[in-house]
Amino acid sequence: MNVGANFLREHVTDDVRIHYVFTDGGSVPNVVPDKAAVWYYIRALSREAVVDTYERLIKIAKGAALMTETEVAVELLGGCYNTSQNKVLVDTVYETMKEVPVPTWSEEDKAFAAALNKSSANYDKMLASHSILKTFN
Repeated sequence: MNVGANFLREHVTDDVRIHYVFTDGGSVPNVVPDKAAVWYYIRALSREAVVDTYERLIKIAKGAALMTETEVAVELLGGCYNTSQNKVLVDTVYETMKEVPVPTWSEEDKAFAAALNKSSANYDKMLASHSILKTFN
């Protein structure tokens, strides 16, 4: 399957990236394992290119299973689409945020917040990262 996936690289657009890692390939050399697993990760500039490459990769997996008289199981772990910035919405939210007054905190509010921070399980980590930030500011 991996040979086929690497040959696929020659037949996709230049923006497509096919990454992989063998997650199970047996336990000893020179013995064909009873089970093998590989995780592929596909990236491209468009969702259409990712879907096309994914579908072709599935065909390669099925072809490899036919060649070796084995079975293939595919698990899709996830995917995402390109993001589109909505400038009108961003500008509207920004203008609205400028109209909302900045909250003022009393000394009592600040003391309460400090007490909550100290009760956090991650308080020491927060202090360490805060110290690092102060160093760079």
